[in-house]
Amino acid sequence: MTRNKYWFARSAHGRVWLGLVVLLMTPATLSAATYTWSGGAFPDPDMTNGANWVGGFAPDFFDYLLGLDSIVFTGSVNTSPVVPEEQFLSPPRIGGITFDAAADAFTIGPADADHYLYLGTDGDTTDRPIVNNSTATQTLGAMAMYAGTVNAASGSLAFNHAFNVGGGDWESGYNVTLVGDNDITFAGGLTGAGTSITAGGFLYVDMREQQPDTSYTYGRAYITADSMIPNDLEPTPWQGKVYVRQGALRISSNLALGDPSSETQITDTGTLELAGNITVPETIRFFGKGGTEPIINNVGGNNTMTGTFIGATGGGNYFFRSDAGKVTIESDLLCPGTGTRRFYLYGAGEGEFKGNVGDNGSRVWTYFYKYDSGKWTLSGINTYTATTFIYDGTLALAGEGTINQTGGIRANIATSVFDVSGLSAGKYTLGVEKVQWLDGKGTVKGNVDVLGGSYIRAGVNGIGLLTFDGDLTLQSGAFNNWQIGNALLDDSTGVGGVDFDQILVKGGDLCLMEGSELRVYVGLLAAALRPGADPQDPFWSSTHTWKVIDVDEANGGTNLGGTNFSIVTPMDNTFPGLTLSTFVGTTAGVDLGDIFLKCTSSSQIPGDANGDNQVDEADAKRLATYWGATSEQGGLTMWQMGDFNNDNTIDARDAAILAAQWGYNVGGETNPAAVPEPSALVLLLASASMLLALRRRRP
Repeated sequence: MTRNKYWFARSAHGRVWLGLVVLLMTPATLSAATYTWSGGAFPDPDMTNGANWVGGFAPDFFDYLLGLDSIVFTGSVNTSPVVPEEQFLSPPRIGGITFDAAADAFTIGPADADHYLYLGTDGDTTDRPIVNNSTATQTLGAMAMYAGTVNAASGSLAFNHAFNVGGGDWESGYNVTLVGDNDITFAGGLTGAGTSITAGGFLYVDMREQQPDTSYTYGRAYITADSMIPNDLEPTPWQGKVYVRQGALRISSNLALGDPSSETQITDTGTLELAGNITVPETIRFFGKGGTEPIINNVGGNNTMTGTFIGATGGGNYFFRSDAGKVTIESDLLCPGTGTRRFYLYGAGEGEFKGNVGDNGSRVWTYFYKYDSGKWTLSGINTYTATTFIYDGTLALAGEGTINQTGGIRANIATSVFDVSGLSAGKYTLGVEKVQWLDGKGTVKGNVDVLGGSYIRAGVNGIGLLTFDGDLTLQSGAFNNWQIGNALLDDSTGVGGVDFDQILVKGGDLCLMEGSELRVYVGLLAAALRPGADPQDPFWSSTHTWKVIDVDEANGGTNLGGTNFSIVTPMDNTFPGLTLSTFVGTTAGVDLGDIFLKCTSSSQIPGDANGDNQVDEADAKRLATYWGATSEQGGLTMWQMGDFNNDNTIDARDAAILAAQWGYNVGGETNPAAVPEPSALVLLLASASMLLALRRRRP
């Protein structure tokens, strides 16, 4: 049998003789030492060969009665050292491993269970670190750390075998902490006999470094395999608990976090990242953040989290992110205790909450904020009560999903989308359990039914265009809040959605049920421009129209029943001497089905069709152009077409009114003047006389 050259020192008899020798040694030698690798025995990689170490002596891996030696790797010679095998049932042990700044890339191997290198011993809670001070990535095989830090200080560290957290013991205090601002990868997952209940075996991710300017840079840990405990029958999941406190932990294997009955906590600036199309059964306990670091970030693949999500007590901000692929969270998101919760959804990828995002009774109001271009879906029965904000991208309801307790939904900008097209019911009903509102400048995709008491509104703290891509129905008692902007502009001088609010309906039918209401606001105007100002601005002395709802024929918008608001109500100002009404456009390809608000001055000048405060040939030509009309045309009101007696017919009676007022305010006159000859009025009056004469002769 071939024996190791140190076999005698490892044997029981050898240890007795060694003890006698120790008694004769000087005090200076009775302590652990630090050994620096030279690689001088190249190509022999044996770490027990003294020729591979500076000074010609190797560390003592097996006899640690006098303390655990530490080792330092440096240089670029013999960079694949081999850990010695277990001897006489005793694994090799060391007090720490450092790769100094001059170290090239090392691979400490081989990576198998027979070559585990232990950092620490039973009962030893001293920090036994692994530190990379080089800029190269250092690769290590089978390592077992009782208590200590793994420090990716200047370069990354990679473990290509299962990393034993806590050295396999159950005693408390055997925990491992990951630090540094580079990468640490566990290609073999985690192992060890740690428990998540009372004993050690915990992994802490604290990967950040403070810079001279007091800012922080962050590192990332990777677990790319299941974390299991080997035994004679079949492996069982590792039971340790993971604390992600600073930096990120990225997992790409189903059981990377170990036993589903255990727990992973995410707090401070920590983030759990998901990749690899995995299903994660672990319980996740999450805490509020002071910054914007997400609790969960889906960085690639379609990943599902089936474990329980538990929020911490107290208020806080909670960030969820999906940068690519899709993350599906099946658990409820319920927070115990009191305090206001704000959930923020970020990223260009997708996410879905299948459970209930809810309040804790009536004590907690949960706000939902959707940012970035991605899509997040709510498919559960959600009970949170505060406002839902969509600042960009898409927030969708799907399946049986509801948000019936939210106060309102706001699509804040033009690229904001509230998508209800995937609901099983075929529509989203606003106001089922409480009064709700839906407003903004974005798009609502799918069919929407607004119940009485609830309302829609274009714009956010100002003027806007809100698009409905689908059916829009306002039931009796439902209303549309509408407002003019800060300038006196109407359809002829302004732009809908820019100068005054406008709803756009495309891809569906507009249905304004009997009892639906348009509420009119003018609060954005300066006080002197409002209709209730004294003196009243001249703008209000003539008739004006605004397209309140644009039914987009070209893109499938319809108003099949020609429905209209039943009620028009001024809200924040009086309209003295003015009449508000709505009408439906009738010209195909121009305004068919559109809803217009009309403001008419009761002090309009009879005969003044064009609103220039004069009665002259321009008004006569207007009346002649629309002679015989019985409905609005060309975007003009009936008055603007020449219907001065408001009987919805332009005929001789209107011509007679024009004749009676002819010359009003022309050339500085304030009273009617003689009718000039010749003019278009002669023909109109002649026609009027003939028509009236014919009517008198009829029996």
